[in-house]
Amino acid sequence: MYDGTLVGVAPMARESGQFKGRRLITGDRTSVRCVLYMATMIDLQYNPPIKVFYHNLKTKGKPTKVAITASIKK
Repeated sequence: MYDGTLVGVAPMARESGQFKGRRLITGDRTSVRCVLYMATMIDLQYNPPIKVFYHNLKTKGKPTKVAITASIKK
């Protein structure tokens, strides 16, 4: 099952003690992540199920980058 860690789209926690930071998407394969990002941007324009999924996340108040990352994983 694909979970996004291999490509670098899984959120990685940056926490230490009481500090709770934002989760970042990081990984070794940045070129693959860039290709997936651009493909998702095209999907947001022309693929109705991904477009609806993205807009549902945005209406729930998710930040843009979080919604795009979730669309990449979808």
